[in-house]
Amino acid sequence: MEINREKARKFYNDIIYQYSNEDRDFFFGNEGDFLESFRNAEYPEGVDQYEVEFLNSFKIIFSKELFITLFTGSKEITFDRSKRERYNEDGYLYMELVESPIVKIESKEKSRLIPITKSENQKEVEECLFINEEALEDIYYPKEVLPFFVSQLKKRLITDFKFSINTDTPISFYSLFEPIKYILKVNKQNERLLTKLLYKLSIHLGVVEIKKLEIRKISISQEIQSLLDNGSFLLSDEESYNLNSLTYYLSAISNLHIIYQFLDLYNVLESFFYKYFYKHVKGLKNSGSPKKLINSVKKYMNERGMLKLLIEDTSKQFPDIHSGLKTIKHFRQFCKNVLGKDNNLDAKKWNYNETDKFSNSVSDFIYSIRNQVVHSKPELGKNIKDLTEDEQEVLAKINKILCLIVKEILEKNITW
Repeated sequence: MEINREKARKFYNDIIYQYSNEDRDFFFGNEGDFLESFRNAEYPEGVDQYEVEFLNSFKIIFSKELFITLFTGSKEITFDRSKRERYNEDGYLYMELVESPIVKIESKEKSRLIPITKSENQKEVEECLFINEEALEDIYYPKEVLPFFVSQLKKRLITDFKFSINTDTPISFYSLFEPIKYILKVNKQNERLLTKLLYKLSIHLGVVEIKKLEIRKISISQEIQSLLDNGSFLLSDEESYNLNSLTYYLSAISNLHIIYQFLDLYNVLESFFYKYFYKHVKGLKNSGSPKKLINSVKKYMNERGMLKLLIEDTSKQFPDIHSGLKTIKHFRQFCKNVLGKDNNLDAKKWNYNETDKFSNSVSDFIYSIRNQVVHSKPELGKNIKDLTEDEQEVLAKINKILCLIVKEILEKNITW
C-alpha cells in the first residue's frame, strides 16, 4: 500500500507529539521511526483492519477505512476541530450529541448505525445517527461518520493514556481517544428537518447537541398584548412558528442553568398562547347569551388565562404532574420563601380529577414562578438568583414536570 508520507508526518506532528517525551520516544520514536513503522507493516488484501508495529513491539490496530483516510490518498484532512463544532463535508453536517441534563432517557439502543428517513418534495432524504455504548476497547466508527471523528482527533486525544509495556496484545487505535457516544449526520440543505430530528431524538433518546450544552441567558419573548389592540394571533406562518417553539425546547433541555431552563420551557408555552386563545374563541359560537360570550372571552384574554388553556389541554398528564409535584421535598417551603408567603401552596391537596381546579392551580403556580424569574422583586419573595441548594433542587424538579407539559403541547401541535 502506498503511504502518503506527508499525511503521516502531519499525523505524527499534530497527534503523536502531544504525548509526553518519554511515551513518545519509547512507543513511537522520532518522526523517522514512525514513518519506518508504516513502511515495514503488511497490508494484506481482503482484510478489514491493519496492524502496525512501532518501537519495542508496541502494536496498534487500525480499521482499514480509518487507515486509508489517515495515511493514504491526497485529500487533506484536519484534526483540530472543536468538540462543540459542527463539521461540514460533502453536503452533510455532522454533530456530536450528549445526554440532556433535564430529559430522562427512557430507552437506549445498542451500538449501531440507525437510518432516519424523511420524504420531502418527493425526494428521499437519508440521515443517520450513530450510537456507541460498548466498552471503550470495542469502539468503532463506520465510514458514514468517520470524517467527523477524524476531524476532532487532536482535541480528543487522551494525552495521559496509560500505555502498557506488555506488547503481546495490540491495542485499538480508537481507544487512544475520548469516545463519541452519539453522532448525527444530516443533509445540510434540510435545516427544518434537522430541528425536528433534534427534537425527536431529545424526546425518545434524551440526547441534545453538545454545541448547545451551555449556560446561557435567553431573552424573554414578547409580552402578551391585549387582543383588543390589533387582533393578531401570530398564525401567518405556522410551520416557522412551530419551529421557533422547537428551538425554545431544544434550548431548554440543553441549558445547564435551571433558571434559564425554566424560561425556555415557559417560552414554548407562551409561543402557543394566541393559538390556544383563538381556538377557544372559535369554539364559543354556541355558548349562549352575548354577555356569557363576552365573559368567556375576557376570562382568557390575559397571559394567565391563556396559560390555563394550554394546561387544560394536557389533562392526560395530570396524574403524572400531580405525582411529581406532591413528592417534591421542600415544595411548600419553596413556595413560601421564593414566591412569597401568599403563595404557600400544598400540591398534595390538588385533585387532578377536578380538571378545571387542577389546571387553575398548576397554571397559577407556573405563572407565579415566571413572574418571580422575570421581575425578581425582592419585596415579593427571595431573589430568584439567590436560591439555596434545596430551592435549586426544587426548581430543577419543577422544570422536569414543566418539560412533561411542554412535550405534550408540542406533540399535539407540531406538524411534521
